[in-house]
Amino acid sequence: MIDSFMKDPHNIPHILFYGSSNSGKKYNLERLLNSIYTKETKKLYTMYIHCSKCKGIKVIRDEIKDFAKQQINQVPFKSIIIYDAENLTIDAQYSLRRCIEVYSKNTRFFIITHNKDKLISPICSRFVQIYHPHNYVKKEVINVDCEHLNETMNETFIPLSLDKILYLSQTLYEEGIYGYIILSKYKSHKDYVYMNFHYENICKELKNEKWIIFYILSFFNGLIKI
Repeated sequence: MIDSFMKDPHNIPHILFYGSSNSGKKYNLERLLNSIYTKETKKLYTMYIHCSKCKGIKVIRDEIKDFAKQQINQVPFKSIIIYDAENLTIDAQYSLRRCIEVYSKNTRFFIITHNKDKLISPICSRFVQIYHPHNYVKKEVINVDCEHLNETMNETFIPLSLDKILYLSQTLYEEGIYGYIILSKYKSHKDYVYMNFHYENICKELKNEKWIIFYILSFFNGLIKI
């Protein structure tokens, strides 16, 4: 379905990507955005909101409104990407629904969520919903993201301070890098097999990609133990 949207960007709808961690939601969204925008226009016309940080109505009312009012040039629309939307309060969700109604002419909304059942029906009904089953991502996707990871890091992982790990966790998360991509970079590490064995349970326990990344980096830098 994503490939068909990429062929006709002017007719892309609002899209809700849902499924478990490491299922390819962010990857497919970034693939879609990169087919619409150049590197320069993507910076101008995309807005990312991480609801794990802010859940309230103020962000929806103020930041989205200001961004959506901006004029566009040489692109079909602006894009607002909402991560972890299940964390939004009910009031914020209704405010989001209103923003979608008002600004759909020149703005598309993309939601990424683990659990769409926590979203109100008036939001879900306005989106094309794309389910990503677990282990959806293929090996070639991992290779592409590893190249992206190398560009983002531009340095070796070890050793890293706690402050550096916190910074990198946020940066990698915002770049759409998954925990399993980072884990794959440590295949030569003496503790890789141990972490790989526990990885699925860690994902189920943390349920947040940014903290999964933080956990992996902290483990391989000797700051925590499983």
